[in-house]
Amino acid sequence: MQLGSTRVVQPFLSDRLLAQLDRFDDTRLDPLCFRGFITRVLAKSGPGGLRPAAEILVKSLASGVTKGKAIRDTTTGGKKEIQTGVKGELFRWPTRHVYTAACYSVVKSNLDLTSVNHGMDFFHMIVPISCCDVVLLDSAWAETARQIQRDLKKKGLLSREATVVSGKTRDQIWKALGTQASPQTS
Repeated sequence: MQLGSTRVVQPFLSDRLLAQLDRFDDTRLDPLCFRGFITRVLAKSGPGGLRPAAEILVKSLASGVTKGKAIRDTTTGGKKEIQTGVKGELFRWPTRHVYTAACYSVVKSNLDLTSVNHGMDFFHMIVPISCCDVVLLDSAWAETARQIQRDLKKKGLLSREATVVSGKTRDQIWKALGTQASPQTS
């Protein structure tokens, strides 16, 4: 087909590609609902399956934490650095400081980051508490996030503070969002 001097090429979809796309055409999984989205993203393989990438990322994080703990335990400089924590200048978005403080926090703690879920929880905490007004995390990570924010605020390195709520404090989310009461459920 020609449009002026530009030739328009129709996309070619092979039977193989269409078969791959059909795997995701499962009427039980609505990609617009949370479960459908997560199911597709965490698929073990295939297009859109991020599980293998998440496993590599978490393995790398766990390896770094193990090295950090070894340095903490074997060198006085490492121990001092972990105790001192984050240093630096104030940034508009505190993501760098939040990430560094979270790494120090994990090295100091006994949190297990070997499972993909725990490792991904670590990463899911960083950007939201750096950029969002309200963040919903599970209880352990919510407390870690609050502690990180307290430490950074004390050092003058927190340019914005998120309200962090968890399943245990989920009623606070309505207060944090500025509404008087949660919507009525039937």
